[in-house]
Amino acid sequence: MDGKTQQLVKSEIYQKSPAAETWLPIHTNFKKNTMRYIFETADGTVFLGLGHGLYKSTDKGENWRKVKHDGGVINMLESEGVLVATGTKGIMRSTDNGEHWQWVIREGGDGIAMYIPLF
Repeated sequence: MDGKTQQLVKSEIYQKSPAAETWLPIHTNFKKNTMRYIFETADGTVFLGLGHGLYKSTDKGENWRKVKHDGGVINMLESEGVLVATGTKGIMRSTDNGEHWQWVIREGGDGIAMYIPLF
């Protein structure tokens, strides 16, 4: 998000720009939900994994839309335009920047780690 750093704290999103000394809340409407993960794609789309689904923002976190309703998202990565996420119900993927998700493996995904090799 333009060189800014985000942090999840008590179900709120805080942001700090490189020049700032303090963290400021940028989104606090998720108080009743368990935030598990925040991820920004190469094109600036931001995803927020909660205990009950996945939200997407295309305007740097100003507005959020729920794009996945079943199961929480725990981890996400992007490779060559494909998004892959682990969740409470398994592993899912999206080939359209997170608009639609397909379960690839429908087993508990809580303990699955993902990484992209750098070489």
